[in-house]
Amino acid sequence: MKEGEGSKKWLAITILIIIIILLILFVIFLPLLISGVRADDNSLIIDLQIAHSQAYLTLPHDLAKFYSQAKIDLSAPPYLTRDGFSLMAVRDLEKLLNAQVNWWPRNRNIQIIIPPGIIQNNQLSLILTPDTYTLKDDKAFVSIRLLSKLLGAKLAWYDKTKGIRLTWSRNFAP
Repeated sequence: MKEGEGSKKWLAITILIIIIILLILFVIFLPLLISGVRADDNSLIIDLQIAHSQAYLTLPHDLAKFYSQAKIDLSAPPYLTRDGFSLMAVRDLEKLLNAQVNWWPRNRNIQIIIPPGIIQNNQLSLILTPDTYTLKDDKAFVSIRLLSKLLGAKLAWYDKTKGIRLTWSRNFAP
């Protein structure tokens, strides 16, 4: 072996290992780059998973005052109906969106009030009538798709993990 050939081989192996590590890191972090979720983003993101009793929040800086933690314990885990609809407990909106949830027993309606600055500049109020929610174990559950439409969230479903992501692009000055 000629002088210097051994060090050239080690250099080539080292460069190859660095390239492989960079490729692995690129593949791991590519979904985050594509989704556009950044720490300085003004989006509010809620990640839920079917049959799991915790939700995860990605918060813009101005909302940190409303939340004591990014992992929220839910009163009941979201679930899938036989028809494939994903439902979540209405009461969990109190924790997830700092909402006020009121039950009106006379007409069995549920009022949800979301304070200003959470997902839009103004206070948001909506009424769920008995035909828009389901009772299970003395809890009202509502379709996550319906909630996303009513509250103006972008909805993403991850079939492999049974995960759900609700994203609000908060395009206003908080």
